[in-house]
Amino acid sequence: MQKMWYSLLPCLLFLQLEANPGLKVRITQRGLDYGRKIGIELLKQSVLKETFPSWSGQERFSIVKVNYTISRFKVDAVDIPETSASFIPGTGVSLSVAHASATISADWRVKAWLLKDQGGFTLSISELFMAIVFQVSRDSTGHLSVLLHSCQLSIGSVKVKLNEGSRYVC
Repeated sequence: MQKMWYSLLPCLLFLQLEANPGLKVRITQRGLDYGRKIGIELLKQSVLKETFPSWSGQERFSIVKVNYTISRFKVDAVDIPETSASFIPGTGVSLSVAHASATISADWRVKAWLLKDQGGFTLSISELFMAIVFQVSRDSTGHLSVLLHSCQLSIGSVKVKLNEGSRYVC
């Protein structure tokens, strides 16, 4: 008799597990703020480690063809002083960034008919504002679905400083 109960117990457990188990989580504003804080730090670290591909191409100005290459892109600094995250009832989550800035350095090379020059530059971006809205819903199977609803970006200032160059070879 006891052996029968021991064999019946796994069957009952299996039937309970097959009843579509799940986990329900409620995220508060405090939890959203904590996630935003951690996410911004991870974003900064990720951007500073990122490697970017070189750009090269050819442009024609009147009768002169100019070949160019921009390489060794590197994000040197990122500052994101103001961020916020909030719930939007019926839509999802809004994330915003204000007064952000970044400094990027790269090398450049230009070659034309009698001109050959190369050097480096520093690109400074400031007063960057970004607003992103994610739509949070459930798909047809009941799983969580997150879609980009809208994204706006504006840049207040871009400055380029040529660090080297002006070596002409004829």
